[in-house]
Amino acid sequence: MILHADTREDARNESSALDLVVEDAEITAVFDGKTELTALLNRIREHATSFVFDPAKPGERDACRSLAYKVARSKTAIDGKGKEIVADIKKKAAEIDRMRKAARDDRDNLKKDVLAPVTKWEARQAEIDDALNDIVELRDVLIHEDATKIKARLTALERYTDFDFGHKEAEADKEIAASRQMICNALEKRKQYEAEQAELARLRAEAAKREEEDRKRREEAARKEREARIAKQAAEKAARETEERLRREREAAETRARRAEEDKRRVTEKADANHAANKAAPSKSPRTLRAQMQLRRQNARIFNEALQSITPDMLVSPEALLSAIFAGRIRHVKLEV
Repeated sequence: MILHADTREDARNESSALDLVVEDAEITAVFDGKTELTALLNRIREHATSFVFDPAKPGERDACRSLAYKVARSKTAIDGKGKEIVADIKKKAAEIDRMRKAARDDRDNLKKDVLAPVTKWEARQAEIDDALNDIVELRDVLIHEDATKIKARLTALERYTDFDFGHKEAEADKEIAASRQMICNALEKRKQYEAEQAELARLRAEAAKREEEDRKRREEAARKEREARIAKQAAEKAARETEERLRREREAAETRARRAEEDKRRVTEKADANHAANKAAPSKSPRTLRAQMQLRRQNARIFNEALQSITPDMLVSPEALLSAIFAGRIRHVKLEV
């Protein structure tokens, strides 16, 4: 039924105030599924659209606004009630989750307690198996391991001698013995190998030392040979130079000796000629004679002193005589070259 504002405005306003009230129980029934949400919404819609307002009249406009406000309040009422219900549901869900977790934790702990003997036994078996595996792996000596590392394997193996292997004690004793034997064999081989390597290193060092000594001897021999060759060449050169010098000196000495002999002969001849001339010449004045006699005596003295200064060793060779003349050992005799 549509009510018109111009005929029954008061009745319409009173009716709208009653019809748009939505009870909590009605909303709860909707959210609980007892009532259809569509029915509630349709009822409110039918009521809100059953009025026709005249916007030209102020009272009609106010009535329209009032009705729209009431529609909005119904929305708030429905939404708010839904939030309250959801909050309660979430609170209950959180409590349920807490109880679920407590139940899971308690059951897990109970499960662990129940399985504790088995878990402990399995852990013990795993420990024993790991120890056995380690014992077996210790025997796998790598080819490049030195004696120190192999000894460390043997030390690690001995730690298991006091280990409690339980029901696998016999198996462990067997594996320990096998690993010990294999490690000892490997250690012995390694020691032998290292001793051989040390011996090879010593031999190589000795060979290198001998090679170095041989190299030094060769270098020393080459140096001495080179020095001897240089000395020989120098001696030969010096001998040639000495021979050439002696040859030149001998030739010069012979030349000087011939000149000295010629000078001596000329002096003698001149003295003889002067003596003969003096005999043949007419008598001179006493003063002149005295001067000539004095000159002859002086020349004779110089000649005699020169002859007296000549010793036998100066006459062994022309070179000896020339050397004596150059040395100034023969008085009053001087050669000019």
